[in-house]
Amino acid sequence: MGHPHGRPDGLQGPLRRRRPLDRVLPALVAHHRSRYRDTSLRGLCAQMHEHLTRGAFITALDEAFHDLPIPVHPPRHCYQRLVRGGTERVRLADAAGRIAAAMVTVTPPGIPVLMPGESLGAPDGPLLRYLTALEAFDRAFPGFGSEAHGVTTDPDTGDHLVECLRTRSADGP
Repeated sequence: MGHPHGRPDGLQGPLRRRRPLDRVLPALVAHHRSRYRDTSLRGLCAQMHEHLTRGAFITALDEAFHDLPIPVHPPRHCYQRLVRGGTERVRLADAAGRIAAAMVTVTPPGIPVLMPGESLGAPDGPLLRYLTALEAFDRAFPGFGSEAHGVTTDPDTGDHLVECLRTRSADGP
């Protein structure tokens, strides 16, 4: 008699049979052929799991919601700068110490991690570690991009960009 809940290793259907990814997600493979050409669904799941656990993604997420950003300016100030052209999109790699001009909300969980007027913090701080982990996942697994409102992706480089207040020297006198 078989296992009452299917296979004892918990793998069912396409994962158990090592389906080629182009049979399961043909549009994804067609659009990102060089990345997924010889990958199975089971292999992709294993790669994603390994990437997320190796990169301490969950720890970064947890810390980003426990060590909150420091407010520097009121949101009203940021909005005024935003509508008057006093903001710029900044790569995450260059965002340490910058002040957010717009809210950043990552889904899931759909809770803002950064509000206008808050500092993005230190380069190795919890917020930038978390956002950088999302960027690394998006680079490693094109087509499975994270949903982050307030973050844009440069189509040429894949860099994630956040809207920040221009520094006073960049604003002029």
